[in-house]
Amino acid sequence: MALVAAAGPISNLLLAILSLGLFAVFKRAEVVLWDADGRATGVAALLGAMFQINVGLLVFNFLPIPPLDGSRLLPRSMDRIKEAMAPYSFVLLLLIINIPFLSEYVVSRPIQIVMNALQTLFQTQIVHGLAS
Repeated sequence: MALVAAAGPISNLLLAILSLGLFAVFKRAEVVLWDADGRATGVAALLGAMFQINVGLLVFNFLPIPPLDGSRLLPRSMDRIKEAMAPYSFVLLLLIINIPFLSEYVVSRPIQIVMNALQTLFQTQIVHGLAS
């Protein structure tokens, strides 16, 4: 069950790595990724969006809130807590998304950490303002 639950976030990680890898290859091959005004070309915009969306989905799906995949990765000893939380999970997700403090620390910062780590690993910067 854990393997099935991790399959979605792992596929998001692989797609994020693929898009970042392609971006790094294009950048090293000197493919034009920005126009004269510094705006991203279609390829750069597509790869950047693909990278950001997949990292966001990776982090979001690992939240341990039913019905997200992260809740299926919790140990069996937490089944009662998951069952008690399940009817309120939609409200809990809305609170996490809409309360700036929760959104910052539960979603935004982990996304930024993963994005920075991957960009550092590939020694490229697909998203401006993050790691180089």
